[in-house]
Amino acid sequence: MGKRVKEISEILGIHKDTISYRIKELGIIATDRWYYNEYQIELIKNFERSPRTKYIIVESKLNK
Repeated sequence: MGKRVKEISEILGIHKDTISYRIKELGIIATDRWYYNEYQIELIKNFERSPRTKYIIVESKLNK
């Protein structure tokens, strides 16, 4: 049986919001209602952002 996001975060020592972000970025579809198998957990564990990703910093108007 697979594991849920909370269990994965405890195993990997990563915050569950980060796990959810990685799942979304990888396009992983949960099996059997929000469970993830060992292969999917390995993909989540080894996830790295693309160096080509462009990040835009938005300044707050309050800081000006």
